[in-house]
Amino acid sequence: MRRRRFLQVCGALSTATLTGCTGFGETTDADGSITSERSSSVPDPSVTTPGSTRTTTVAAEYERPSYADPDAYTAETISIEATENCTLGATLTVPDGETPVPGVVIVHGSGPSDRNGTVGSMQVYRDLAVGLASQGIAVLRYDKRTHACPLAVEATEITIDDEVTTDALAAVDRLREHERVAAEDVVVAGHSLGGMVAPRIAHRDPALAGIVMLAPPARSLPSLIASQRRYAFERDGTLSDAERERLERIESIADRVAAGNVSANETVWGGGRPYWRSLADYDQVAAAEHLDVPILIQQGSNDVQVPPETELSRWRDALGDRSSVTIQTYEGVNHLLTTGRGPLATGTLPESGHVTDAVVADLATWTKTITR
Repeated sequence: MRRRRFLQVCGALSTATLTGCTGFGETTDADGSITSERSSSVPDPSVTTPGSTRTTTVAAEYERPSYADPDAYTAETISIEATENCTLGATLTVPDGETPVPGVVIVHGSGPSDRNGTVGSMQVYRDLAVGLASQGIAVLRYDKRTHACPLAVEATEITIDDEVTTDALAAVDRLREHERVAAEDVVVAGHSLGGMVAPRIAHRDPALAGIVMLAPPARSLPSLIASQRRYAFERDGTLSDAERERLERIESIADRVAAGNVSANETVWGGGRPYWRSLADYDQVAAAEHLDVPILIQQGSNDVQVPPETELSRWRDALGDRSSVTIQTYEGVNHLLTTGRGPLATGTLPESGHVTDAVVADLATWTKTITR
């Protein structure tokens, strides 16, 4: 019986790829449902198969980035009620002082991410939190539902709102309750899938001061998964007959899933019919076009997971001429917002690194500008 497989099957979604269950190939069970298996020809140490342990959490002590000033803020542990059966652990980082400050809620990329956005030795969302708090901005980051409550998640029932939107809105409400946070000055900052869903979150909460989209996909998630798999297969400069056949199957599945054509007994890349149909019914670019709030898009030139030539170009075409939209690009920065080639390009998890200081500084400046 296929139950509670969203976390297990897509254990790598928040790791090396951050967009799509791209460390896996596909096999079809006798009942017709699609499951996932490791591809030995595409090394991806971030991937966990059902029943195995996640490889993303590290025990090493966190080393603060140079732009973090621990004397400028206080971190407190809180909780967010996602459902009656699921409570999310969270950390609220508040600048020292007494005057009201703007706030940012960080929304995760795909998969079961912890509140820190742990990828190998990197803690992407923690870097953002301490960096922004050092510049006078409160930040709430939280464990994703698929990380905090795996037994409460049914792959055949979950939707994109269950995975992302609903909990992000609950986090926004929680942040607004804090006595130091100016309720009218709260921003949502989504990374990867979180950036893709940020316009959806803003439509559900028109009181948001603005949204930030960090490396946001403009195409459908299945299309991006297929593109990432092609990149991984071709990374060594060759494409074997077996890889070509596998890639053709992945691309065929992606086309079908992008249209929401998933049968009731299927789980495709960790999600069932409700999940993929909820995404098929959502056009993030169109949703952003209908927003009347400030938008910041930040993208690195070395991002091969959400390539700027296919993704950022679409955002520019749709939003680039608006005065309320700011688009910032960073030379040499990858999908994890740090410098270097990135995990999909290397096939390995990062052993060190921090979100680049320019990304944090620009995000802080933009947030303070729109909330004055």
